[in-house]
Amino acid sequence: MRVPRLRLLRLLPVLLAAAPLAAQDPGPALDAWLKARGGAQALQGIHTLRVTAHLFWGGTQIPVVTEYKRPGKYRQVTTVQGLRIVQALDGDSGWSINPFSGYGGFLKPQPMSPEDLRDAKESADFDGPFVDWKAKGNRVRALGEEEVDGSPAWKLEATLADGTVVTSWLDKDSGLEIKRVTRQVVRGSEQETATVLGNYFQHGGVWFPHLMESGPVRSDERQKIVVDRIEVNPPIDDADFRQPSAPAAK
Repeated sequence: MRVPRLRLLRLLPVLLAAAPLAAQDPGPALDAWLKARGGAQALQGIHTLRVTAHLFWGGTQIPVVTEYKRPGKYRQVTTVQGLRIVQALDGDSGWSINPFSGYGGFLKPQPMSPEDLRDAKESADFDGPFVDWKAKGNRVRALGEEEVDGSPAWKLEATLADGTVVTSWLDKDSGLEIKRVTRQVVRGSEQETATVLGNYFQHGGVWFPHLMESGPVRSDERQKIVVDRIEVNPPIDDADFRQPSAPAAK
């Protein structure tokens, strides 16, 4: 599961070097990670997903509900001061409603910018960049082993087809992802976001993190997301992802 996107809030570490993996083959680490998550069959059995969480930011708790549906559908509703910020992708086109954006805000759906659309498509892939990575056009390589807070971890790098680079650290004991750094170009400048993942629980045979802390790599600023509930295969209508004509969001 990807870190909740929250692009509007610019969310979704120091390491010690160790010995490299033989021939830089990502296979052993990926196999261990996939088995630890619950296996390919369990992941493929998830067709829809709903994540209810709270973002802790600026001393406030902000409710966030994110829904996913294969293939490539994504919708996130963030409630701030009683108003809803909506970001959605119907598979190809993306739109948003943001009452805080621009002069007076936008109460009617607006098309996503190319960068927001890129991020939404990455977020919609709740399997992550390592599952079926060749079919997705990603490149994956092993970067050796490093310690994360004293725990040995495999370090893998995935270069996505759109140019985004995701570096992940997989705990060698559990096989689960414990840290991630995402590097991408935003409005013409390169940005790196670090995310620490933990507090895993199993849903539908798959392990998901329930605690995520994110922020810019070269900053002490951090935002925390605590997952309250995960629903596997809830009924979700395709119409929920399509751009509405009415100004109000569901």
